[in-house]
Amino acid sequence: MFIVTAASVWLSLVITSVSMTVTPSTTEMYVVGLAIALVVPLMVAPLAASSIARLFLALDVAHRDLRRVASRDPLTEVSNRRAFVEEAGDVVAGGRHIVVAMIDVDDFKAVNDRFGHHAGDHVLRTLAMQLCEALAGNDTGLVGRLGGDEFAVAAVVSDEASAAALHARLLQAARLDSIVPGSRASVGSVHGTDFATVEDALIAADHALYERKRSRATVAADTDPERAELQASSRHAPQRPSGARDIAPVPMVP
Repeated sequence: MFIVTAASVWLSLVITSVSMTVTPSTTEMYVVGLAIALVVPLMVAPLAASSIARLFLALDVAHRDLRRVASRDPLTEVSNRRAFVEEAGDVVAGGRHIVVAMIDVDDFKAVNDRFGHHAGDHVLRTLAMQLCEALAGNDTGLVGRLGGDEFAVAAVVSDEASAAALHARLLQAARLDSIVPGSRASVGSVHGTDFATVEDALIAADHALYERKRSRATVAADTDPERAELQASSRHAPQRPSGARDIAPVPMVP
């Protein structure tokens, strides 16, 4: 505000001085003109400066809101895929001990088909909320929706025991019985210090998720072949992602 006022006064005095010099005027007129040139900016400039300051503040708030909207998944309010990958890149960097997990809802299409898309949306919002709660107390924890019913988690941990404890909390967060009876999500997580990029960590976690689903399918087939056959007919068997590579950290499968 001070800069705007000073600049206004200076400019007003210069313009008035030039105008009074090039046009015939008495000394009295010259003094009055300079007085007006000094007083008017002192009265008007603070008001203008205040309005400009409010405008810039509103623009800054709007810019931050746009950035938040651009980085958030509109349904679940967690980070969208692009924002998660960018933010998780900072978590992975530095050689710290991290946990990265991939989570998706089992038979999500069946949930939508049987209970409707409103129920499916409720399941996704609940899962996102429970994953965030599982990271409570961890200032580095990130949750992102990568697309559809697929979520990812990244967090720095202190040691292997902390990594296992976080994995257990994620498994608990994946329980969705309160929304749809029998509904749940699968969790595949890895931990370590030697991930080159966040993409490598996500690939490793995706492997762990695949192994988790495959082991579940095997157990279901051994204990209840008829149920396993019905499940297989209602959805595609989990496929190993194309281009997947073996990564050093070992998936934690309970």
